[in-house]
Amino acid sequence: MQSDPNICALGSLKVGSQGRIHRLLAPEQERLRLQNLGLRPGSSFHLRLGPDRRGVVLESGGTRVALGKEWLEQILVIPAEEERS
Repeated sequence: MQSDPNICALGSLKVGSQGRIHRLLAPEQERLRLQNLGLRPGSSFHLRLGPDRRGVVLESGGTRVALGKEWLEQILVIPAEEERS
């Protein structure tokens, strides 16, 4: 998917993880919708719930956003330093 080993899909993180959004792999209309919710490349987040079969809950900029499971592989992230092994 990506050549940078620090970039991974949102679905590969554990609850409590923090990081920064790297890229949104979605059609333009869906990307714009996520950006309007404050989820854009470069924004930091905290994974509050999930990932599980229903999706995730992210907190970014003081706002919590619930995303369905279809987003788990479409949002590429850079985990915070403490999350990297």
